[in-house]
Amino acid sequence: MPVEVIAHKSRGTKFKTTIAATLTTVPGLKNLKLNMGENKMVEIADLDSVYEAPFDVDLTGAQGATFDLIYDPLGAAHQDLAKQKNERTTRAGSITLGATGVVLAIAAFSVKKFDVDAEVGNALMASVEVAFTEIIELAEIDPV
Repeated sequence: MPVEVIAHKSRGTKFKTTIAATLTTVPGLKNLKLNMGENKMVEIADLDSVYEAPFDVDLTGAQGATFDLIYDPLGAAHQDLAKQKNERTTRAGSITLGATGVVLAIAAFSVKKFDVDAEVGNALMASVEVAFTEIIELAEIDPV
């Protein structure tokens, strides 16, 4: 039986940050790449081995997200992200994955990068990188 592939539109994807105790949508989101971290492995081999076997050490690598914005230096949410980067503070946030209704809660994140790009014939843009300070996991269901 063929497996049915269901595509979901990315429209409606949102990154939210906490401003004054309220989850606030960051406007102007052009794209978002979610890094779920890698499962850390060590290679097990000794001098008699003919194969280096991976061994899962039950540790997930650092997680985070990168995204590009149509940058509004006068906008409260963009100013707050830049301030968070400058002050090295953390905030709670969330990511909504398109129109699926799937929301990933982010207990705390910090802004690693906030790079502004001004280019002839283009709007002001910003590239942002955030690091999650606690692990997040994608929803999963048991196959039928």
